[in-house]
Amino acid sequence: MESNKVLSALSYMSVLFAPFLVPIIIYFVTVDTGVKKHAKRAFLSHLIPLIGVPLVLGALFYDLSSETEIPFLFLGAAVLTGLISLIVGIWNIVIGIKILVKQ
Repeated sequence: MESNKVLSALSYMSVLFAPFLVPIIIYFVTVDTGVKKHAKRAFLSHLIPLIGVPLVLGALFYDLSSETEIPFLFLGAAVLTGLISLIVGIWNIVIGIKILVKQ
């Protein structure tokens, strides 16, 4: 198996063990432009779930300041962020497998 394919797939599959660190290391260590492209895409896709963090924190503080018994806004934002994280994680694994299987 080619090392370029392994490095590219590892960039995506690192969502399971070191989401930000591995793609950055691979991006700066390798000289192959294809691997660099995959490492950059993997890093950016690992950042997508972080978009929901300010949304969840904002909803939490809003619900804490309101007089409602059940924090509906916070729960909705947390569930939405969790779903996005799950979808992005699965997508990264699928892309990593596709790169390894590609002839």
